[in-house]
Amino acid sequence: MPNSVQASLRPFPDLYLNELQTSNTTGLTDQTGTREPWLELYNAGATLVSLGGYYLTDDLNNPLAWAFPASASIGPGQFLLVWADGESDQSSATELHAGFRLAGASGIAAVTRVQNQLPAVVDYLRFEGLGPNQSVGRYPDGDYRLSQRF
Repeated sequence: MPNSVQASLRPFPDLYLNELQTSNTTGLTDQTGTREPWLELYNAGATLVSLGGYYLTDDLNNPLAWAFPASASIGPGQFLLVWADGESDQSSATELHAGFRLAGASGIAAVTRVQNQLPAVVDYLRFEGLGPNQSVGRYPDGDYRLSQRF
């Protein structure tokens, strides 16, 4: 039978949601000196990934929760920290703040994009039982098979 929804899809980049922390009480601080929840992206590919048109979310019912600025990008082999503190008004050219707050010991975070007019998940991390100052992430960096608590 013919495929009635046949479409060409652009390839997914080697972009991973590499690590996250929901309860940061003794670790990294943002530009205001505040400890906030954070996410880390990793570009495992050999080319620059423009993040214009990509989104972050902590709710798959709202996959386009926060859009990356059109000028945002991540170089090959690089990491990008995004504060998941709900304070997007604090974003600057050198520091990004998502418009939602990662909270709780369990949940999900995802990188998404629009593909053929529909949201598509590029990568995600599901987490459970995180305590203060614990993170969950991929080890080794970008490994799609593994996630561990740190």
